[in-house]
Parts: sequence; C-alpha cells; structure tokens
Amino acid sequence: EKKKKTSDKDPGSPLKHFVTAKKRINGIFEQISGYIDESSDFLKVAENFQSNAKCDGLDIVNENHINQVEQFKGKVAGIAQVISRDKMKVAFFGRTSNGKS
Repeated sequence: EKKKKTSDKDPGSPLKHFVTAKKRINGIFEQISGYIDESSDFLKVAENFQSNAKCDGLDIVNENHINQVEQFKGKVAGIAQVISRDKMKVAFFGRTSNGKS
C-alpha cells in the first residue's frame, strides 16, 4: 500500500498545526500587550490623580509600579518578536534543565 505524503495543505499535517498554533499564540501576545498598555495608562492616570489630590502618606501608585509595567511590556514585545519570526523551528521560554540537553 502506498503511503500518502503529508504536506502543508493537508489539514492534519504537523506544519499546518504549527502555523495555526503560531497564529493563535501571536494573537494572545497581542492581547497581552494591549492589556499591558491599558494597565500602564491606568497607572499613569492614577499616579497623576494621586499627586494632584495631595494624598499625603498614601502611596497607592508610584513610579516603581509604572516602571514594572513598562518592563513587562518590553518582555512581552521580545517574546512576540521571537514568535513572529518566519524562520523558526522551536522556541523555548523559561528555565533550562541546568544546562542538560
């Protein structure tokens, strides 16, 4: 019996699954980036309101919080850039297994 060759046009092919998953992951990171932008804007408005209201002793939002959100934005952008590459085999995120392969 002749074995059927799988291609990227075959809906069950691994490449097709990879492309679909990659598109979904890109969408997820776009959403995360949007949430981070909204969080950053909110914290900036809250900090401005807090300083204009002269809330002495109330440090609900400070520059450190805004800086942390900006750092998250950079990390998410870096991950999204790696995932969006056209020539990618596999991408791993997180901890390694102590250098063991």
